[in-house]
Amino acid sequence: MRKLKIFILSSIIICCLSALAALTACGTSVDTPENLSIDSDTLVLSWDSVSDAAGYTVSIDGDLYYTADNSYDLTYLDAGTYTIRVQSTDGAYESGWSELIEFTRESEN
Repeated sequence: MRKLKIFILSSIIICCLSALAALTACGTSVDTPENLSIDSDTLVLSWDSVSDAAGYTVSIDGDLYYTADNSYDLTYLDAGTYTIRVQSTDGAYESGWSELIEFTRESEN
């Protein structure tokens, strides 16, 4: 009887671990945004769209902003130099951060 209990308990543990491994293997990551660029005429930051991304977090000098699009308007920034990076999210997981780019906003005369 004791061997049967150990067998049943072991089987339950193996099933749970297998289910956890299967869940972990599917959809636990989202790709990192790539090819960041800023249009010098419109001051819009853009990057390649990430499949399955529900949105993006834009980091400007460490301040975080959310957008559902693969672009972000920088016209509100004051004159100065900024470091910018982007990460994607699928609603459950976040990607790593993109490469860091530097942007200098010239003062308007």
